[in-house]
Amino acid sequence: MHFLLVESDPRVKAVDYAPSTHVVRAGDVEFATDFAALVTYHDGKSEYRQLVTTSALRNLDRQSVREWETKVAIADREGIHYVQYTEAEILANPLRIVNWQRVIAWLSAARCYPLRPLQVEISALLHARDCASVKDIQSLGAGALGSCYVAAAFKGVQDGLYWADLDDRPLNKNTSVRILRSTDHEEGTLHEAKPST
Repeated sequence: MHFLLVESDPRVKAVDYAPSTHVVRAGDVEFATDFAALVTYHDGKSEYRQLVTTSALRNLDRQSVREWETKVAIADREGIHYVQYTEAEILANPLRIVNWQRVIAWLSAARCYPLRPLQVEISALLHARDCASVKDIQSLGAGALGSCYVAAAFKGVQDGLYWADLDDRPLNKNTSVRILRSTDHEEGTLHEAKPST
């Protein structure tokens, strides 16, 4: 589910899902922390993500809480962000996760097909009509090529070129896709999890 949350976030430029240990130092004291992912954003910021359950956080003793807060503060001073994600943040919008499970399947099926040329045609369609449905986009190509057009549209959503109503409605042939507007960020149509610290 965390994978789907990351892959659906157009702010993300790169991600390393390999578990890793990161060390910060305060004087002669070293603090090592295990993380599930390192996420890098388009704005240059990055964060080390630790995945924990809500119940595990609730059951931490005071010393463990203080140690985590110390690590976060030390890392922050070095320009490194440590963030804990629980199932509450990951599933803040369960519809988003369900929809992106289907989107990832489309992207995976078309991973060997060059999608950029298809995005040029999709962009032309979206500029001409303001928005189009998944059905309209699929009709740009016959047979299996139609599915590649859909994958190209979703890749555009993933990359922040397009907007689709995947946070608010179940994905279907009537799902709307349009060119991403600057106001989409301001109006909160690009939902993001609020990580705990």
